[in-house]
Amino acid sequence: MINKKATIFLTFTFGLTSLMWWPLTFLKHDNAPIYHHPLFFILFALGGFAPTIAPYISIKFSDNNFQDFNKSVLKWRINILYYLFCLAGVFGIHYLSIAVYGFIYQPIGSELAPQFIYLFPSLLVMIFFGGLEEFGWRGLLLPELNKKFSLSIAALVVGLIWGLWHLPLFFINGTTQYHTKFFEFLLNSVGLGFVLAWLYNKTNSILICVVFHALENAILSVGVVSPPNGRSVTAVIWLIVGVGLLSSERLINKKKAKLNRN
Repeated sequence: MINKKATIFLTFTFGLTSLMWWPLTFLKHDNAPIYHHPLFFILFALGGFAPTIAPYISIKFSDNNFQDFNKSVLKWRINILYYLFCLAGVFGIHYLSIAVYGFIYQPIGSELAPQFIYLFPSLLVMIFFGGLEEFGWRGLLLPELNKKFSLSIAALVVGLIWGLWHLPLFFINGTTQYHTKFFEFLLNSVGLGFVLAWLYNKTNSILICVVFHALENAILSVGVVSPPNGRSVTAVIWLIVGVGLLSSERLINKKKAKLNRN
């Protein structure tokens, strides 16, 4: 059984998001795109902010210890290599997936026209519309599950829950997930979840997870992305990288424990 704090977080997050997002699947707006409807942005934003709000409600009704959580939210003084990892890792994985896609199917590099001039503005937007989710997923749920399970198992469970939370978006016309393949998205969520779990475990910083998540979304928004039939390639690569990072961390911890016993 998961503890009270995680239970409150999941109940509030899925409850609020369901109340806000599922009605959008029925929303109509004449012949215009649904996102032109005056209610769309309000419901979409409220549902999206559920994992950001929920940790504070969960903490309030459990141990009331906001100090440690807020310290992790604001923790920016970490080794600069982790920031470089976010930048190089996200860029590198997406360009690698494009190269692998070209090898399996057909080269598309010459067809890409990334608008890097919009990367920084997009990053700022994605911090609020995506990145702040990390308050809940890696900031609260991961460490709570890690109290009962190993980091790898906790990361897997969080990744699956995180992916499942997005399910309503696959039925809302106007979202990037609409009518795409949910299994590919879920696989991608698990892979990214492994990487984010490793990053949080190494830094104890929610902020760096917010940056990574926002940068991942921003890279896609400026055009560094495989075609729809190549998204599974990106998902598999993230999964391999995530498993590799967590496996290497486990081996390092075992060696440290063995040295301490000797």
